[in-house]
Amino acid sequence: MLPPPILPANLDALLRLISNGLVYQVPVRGATTACTAYETHDWRRWVTGSLSGREIQLNKCANCEAVEVRDVSLDLSIGNARLARRPLNRLLGWYTGHSPNRRRIL
Repeated sequence: MLPPPILPANLDALLRLISNGLVYQVPVRGATTACTAYETHDWRRWVTGSLSGREIQLNKCANCEAVEVRDVSLDLSIGNARLARRPLNRLLGWYTGHSPNRRRIL
């Protein structure tokens, strides 16, 4: 199994590193109390592609534009088991939305 990729310090650098990427439209509505006070986000698929041999998916909050990065590569550790291979869906990190440290990894 490949180790998870190390994410760059800001989102713009990550977007430059992604290859074979597909971009989906995410309509932005503006930050809400749910994002700022309750820390719950309305995640929408934004970008899918490859990074360091792994398949990743970036989900953007439709309200505050925070971005989470997930490893969605197939789980190869199952080996010859009877179970079908499935995506890992492992959270690698996330970038802030509208804040003083905009687009910084946390």
